[in-house]
Amino acid sequence: MLLTVVPLFSEADLSEPLNSLRVQRGLPILREDKVLDLVAAEYARELLERQALSHRGSNGKRALSRYRSYGGTSVIIGEIIGSGVDLNGVIRAWRQSPAHLGAIRKADWTHLGWGIARSGMNRIWVVLFTVKKVENLRLEKENGVFMLSGFLIPEEAKQPVLYSGINLLSPSKWEPETGYFSFAIPLKSGMDYHRLGYRSENSQIKITDVFYPERLLTSFPEREHQ
Repeated sequence: MLLTVVPLFSEADLSEPLNSLRVQRGLPILREDKVLDLVAAEYARELLERQALSHRGSNGKRALSRYRSYGGTSVIIGEIIGSGVDLNGVIRAWRQSPAHLGAIRKADWTHLGWGIARSGMNRIWVVLFTVKKVENLRLEKENGVFMLSGFLIPEEAKQPVLYSGINLLSPSKWEPETGYFSFAIPLKSGMDYHRLGYRSENSQIKITDVFYPERLLTSFPEREHQ
């Protein structure tokens, strides 16, 4: 008789067991994101206070809206929630749930964040996932403009694209060898909706990030640049 040994995990790092489930399927591990960590921790506390397990907050907002309110710019967010007296029981429940396991093993994810709230023996975990196609995304106000810069990750990215409202802006700098780009956004466009992305080899445009420049600068002043 073969016995399956299930590793025991502490509450210190939830990313370890989740990445373990991905590695079992040959999927890349997910990097931790501090903005996702914060959003997940805040929502875990809310759920504990409400004594509820729900993907919709008390204000009606879902995970993507909560993430955006903290300055997140990614276009897609996934969320799983669990409760119990210890992490190992929650991991077992997620493993046995096709929906939860499918969310953890979604191939497109690149980053995760998680938070925990405790009250006595009761614990609630919230995990958020996202897809990031831009590294070191920065937005700064200087010399009368917003300067947006970063590095495009996808190999298929042939040119960065930025829509300022309905207007298509040309990059101030684009280095195909490194993926580095920068855009100068007029200050008057600070409250316009901006969509950042890239043009692929077949000229298809793929949006990677969305934001309002003025709100992004003020929504979460202490956050690290993504």
